[in-house]
Amino acid sequence: MKNSRYFFILIFTMALFILPNSTNVSAFEGRSNTFITPFSIIGDDGRTEVVNSEIMPYSSISFLFSLDSMCTGTIIDDDKVLTAAHSVYNPGTKQYYRNSTIYPGVNKDEFPFGSANSIEYIVPVQYIHSGNPKFDYAIIKLNKPIGHNIERLNFINIKYTLGNPIKVIGYLVDKLEETGKVSQYEMEGRALSEDHFNLYYDIDTSIGQSGAPILNNKNEIIGIHIGRYRTNGLNGGIKVNKVMENFIRRALEK
Repeated sequence: MKNSRYFFILIFTMALFILPNSTNVSAFEGRSNTFITPFSIIGDDGRTEVVNSEIMPYSSISFLFSLDSMCTGTIIDDDKVLTAAHSVYNPGTKQYYRNSTIYPGVNKDEFPFGSANSIEYIVPVQYIHSGNPKFDYAIIKLNKPIGHNIERLNFINIKYTLGNPIKVIGYLVDKLEETGKVSQYEMEGRALSEDHFNLYYDIDTSIGQSGAPILNNKNEIIGIHIGRYRTNGLNGGIKVNKVMENFIRRALEK
């Protein structure tokens, strides 16, 4: 299904409220940690456009748009989306962002599963109080069960991923500016470094990809992409650890 009229309104809104501030990460992805920058292309750009977003794992990966933020998330329940906390909340101002609209599987201006609106943002208290980057993840509760007919991805707590193949899929602002179309892009790589909370890789990423799932070779969610870490110059995200897993399971029960 293509909704060109709604897409025109979306692009017009982005141009009016967001694109003039393209140098400010907060206009795209909220306020991330000062040790993290929004994106990095490492060497040659290896990102490729997804061909068919109506099949797994692409169908559950969603474009998130509000007047405060433009990011990526993943449908993990009929009415819930997993994303980054800085996509929905600003710990500096202690304020949640305005309501988001979620578009699962949108690709090349096609909206195969329609859209849903946020009704609640569920964010760890550690991120709300101090913006602790170890807790930069969130759940968005939706106003309708848009994920009912979408094959969802499982999340899994894997302690060691070093050297294993991984993939990051999401929505890229630089490609939107270049092509004028909302499309999914992906790139595969390997985990180059990790600690208890974070996973680092040389996969190219961009503004707009915050909250995107980090997938293993079984298309299981093993982390959430955050951005480029200045400490080591690599892109990276937060691993699904026991704390995050418990947070997600509690949110799914609501």
